[in-house]
Amino acid sequence: MVVDKEEELQARINAGWRLKRDAKGFRIWDPKTGAEERVSADLEDVAAKIYARQKYEKVKEKLEKGTLREGLRETSLILSE
Repeated sequence: MVVDKEEELQARINAGWRLKRDAKGFRIWDPKTGAEERVSADLEDVAAKIYARQKYEKVKEKLEKGTLREGLRETSLILSE
């Protein structure tokens, strides 16, 4: 199935789904069930903003926990994308 509406994408993000990036674009993933779905190419700009925010939050959390080295590694990955 393909997520092709911004409202649907946002609802899944709010429900705890995470975005993944691959060579074809974005996929949305439910960590609870392991289910994955492709995000429509039409929503790539929206998905990219959400993906960047998720990555930022993950790095911020690691830095706050004191795992600075891991947080810095994540930051360099974000900057290289």
